[in-house]
Amino acid sequence: LSHIWMLVNWNDNEVERIYKMSTPQQTALALDLVYEGMAVWASIQYLYQIGESYYATQQEIIMERREDAYGIGYRMYCERYPLRKDCSVLKNTPFGGLPTLEPDDVRSAVMAMLEAESAVGK
Repeated sequence: LSHIWMLVNWNDNEVERIYKMSTPQQTALALDLVYEGMAVWASIQYLYQIGESYYATQQEIIMERREDAYGIGYRMYCERYPLRKDCSVLKNTPFGGLPTLEPDDVRSAVMAMLEAESAVGK
Protein backbone atom coordinates (compact mmCIF):
# COMPACT_ATOMS: atom_id res chain seq x y z
CA LEU A 1 0.00 0.00 0.00
CA SER A 2 2.86 2.38 0.70
CA HIS A 3 4.17 1.99 -2.83
CA ILE A 4 0.74 2.83 -4.21
CA TRP A 5 0.60 5.89 -1.96
CA MET A 6 4.05 6.97 -3.21
CA LEU A 7 3.00 6.45 -6.83
CA VAL A 8 -0.04 8.67 -6.35
CA ASN A 9 1.54 11.35 -4.15
CA TRP A 10 5.18 11.64 -5.22
CA ASN A 11 6.61 12.89 -8.48
CA ASP A 12 9.34 10.39 -9.39
CA ASN A 13 11.36 13.08 -11.18
CA GLU A 14 11.32 15.23 -8.04
CA VAL A 15 12.38 12.31 -5.83
CA GLU A 16 15.22 11.52 -8.24
CA ARG A 17 16.28 15.19 -8.33
CA ILE A 18 16.45 15.30 -4.52
CA TYR A 19 18.46 12.08 -4.15
CA LYS A 20 20.50 12.17 -7.39
CA MET A 21 24.09 11.01 -7.08
CA SER A 22 27.15 10.86 -9.36
CA THR A 23 26.29 7.64 -11.17
CA PRO A 24 23.05 5.93 -12.20
CA GLN A 25 23.95 2.96 -9.96
CA GLN A 26 24.37 5.23 -6.94
CA THR A 27 21.13 7.07 -7.70
CA ALA A 28 19.22 3.80 -8.09
CA LEU A 29 20.51 2.60 -4.73
CA ALA A 30 19.59 5.92 -3.10
CA LEU A 31 16.06 5.64 -4.47
CA ASP A 32 15.82 2.05 -3.21
CA LEU A 33 16.75 3.24 0.29
CA VAL A 34 14.07 5.93 0.17
CA TYR A 35 11.24 3.91 -1.40
CA GLU A 36 11.85 0.48 0.14
CA GLY A 37 12.89 1.82 3.53
CA MET A 38 9.68 3.81 3.81
CA ALA A 39 7.55 0.86 2.67
CA VAL A 40 9.08 -1.42 5.31
CA TRP A 41 8.77 1.29 7.99
CA ALA A 42 5.11 1.83 7.10
CA SER A 43 4.28 -1.88 7.13
CA ILE A 44 5.84 -2.41 10.56
CA GLN A 45 4.26 0.76 11.94
CA TYR A 46 0.89 -0.38 10.61
CA LEU A 47 1.28 -3.74 12.34
CA TYR A 48 1.80 -1.94 15.64
CA GLN A 49 -1.19 0.32 14.95
CA ILE A 50 -3.52 -2.65 14.48
CA GLY A 51 -2.26 -4.47 17.56
CA GLU A 52 -0.11 -7.07 15.80
CA SER A 53 2.87 -6.34 18.04
CA TYR A 54 4.29 -9.88 17.99
CA TYR A 55 4.53 -9.97 14.20
CA ALA A 56 5.75 -6.34 14.11
CA THR A 57 8.54 -7.21 16.56
CA GLN A 58 9.54 -10.21 14.45
CA GLN A 59 9.74 -8.01 11.37
CA GLU A 60 11.80 -5.43 13.27
CA ILE A 61 14.31 -8.12 14.26
CA ILE A 62 14.63 -9.24 10.65
CA MET A 63 15.06 -5.70 9.33
CA GLU A 64 17.64 -4.81 11.99
CA ARG A 65 19.83 -7.61 10.61
CA ARG A 66 19.45 -6.89 6.90
CA GLU A 67 22.25 -4.99 5.19
CA ASP A 68 20.40 -4.26 1.95
CA ALA A 69 18.29 -1.25 0.92
CA TYR A 70 15.28 -2.63 2.80
CA GLY A 71 17.06 -2.99 6.14
CA ILE A 72 19.29 0.07 5.93
CA GLY A 73 16.47 2.23 4.58
CA TYR A 74 14.14 0.98 7.30
CA ARG A 75 16.66 1.87 10.01
CA MET A 76 17.12 5.33 8.52
CA TYR A 77 13.36 5.91 8.67
CA CYS A 78 13.24 4.63 12.27
CA GLU A 79 15.90 7.16 13.26
CA ARG A 80 13.90 10.04 11.81
CA TYR A 81 10.41 8.67 12.54
CA PRO A 82 10.52 6.51 15.68
CA LEU A 83 7.99 3.70 15.65
CA ARG A 84 4.97 4.05 17.94
CA LYS A 85 4.37 0.65 19.45
CA ASP A 86 0.91 1.36 20.76
CA CYS A 87 -2.29 2.46 19.06
CA SER A 88 -1.76 6.17 19.72
CA VAL A 89 -2.08 8.78 17.01
CA LEU A 90 0.99 9.17 14.83
CA LYS A 91 2.20 12.74 14.54
CA ASN A 92 5.60 12.37 12.93
CA THR A 93 5.53 10.25 9.77
CA PRO A 94 7.25 10.27 6.38
CA PHE A 95 3.89 10.85 4.70
CA GLY A 96 4.09 14.63 5.26
CA GLY A 97 6.22 15.55 2.27
CA LEU A 98 9.58 15.37 0.59
CA PRO A 99 12.35 14.89 1.37
CA THR A 100 11.45 12.09 3.75
CA LEU A 101 15.10 11.46 4.61
CA GLU A 102 17.96 13.94 4.54
CA PRO A 103 19.60 13.65 1.09
CA ASP A 104 23.13 13.79 2.54
CA ASP A 105 22.30 10.94 4.94
CA VAL A 106 21.02 8.85 2.03
CA ARG A 107 24.11 9.61 -0.04
CA SER A 108 26.38 8.63 2.86
CA ALA A 109 24.49 5.37 3.33
CA VAL A 110 24.81 4.57 -0.38
CA MET A 111 28.56 5.14 -0.34
CA ALA A 112 28.92 2.98 2.79
CA MET A 113 26.89 0.20 1.15
CA LEU A 114 29.02 0.32 -1.99
CA GLU A 115 32.25 0.30 0.04
CA ALA A 116 31.04 -2.71 2.05
CA GLU A 117 30.05 -4.47 -1.18
CA SER A 118 33.47 -3.73 -2.68
CA ALA A 119 35.26 -5.03 0.42
CA VAL A 120 33.36 -8.33 0.25
CA GLY A 121 34.29 -8.74 -3.41
CA LYS A 122 38.03 -8.43 -2.70
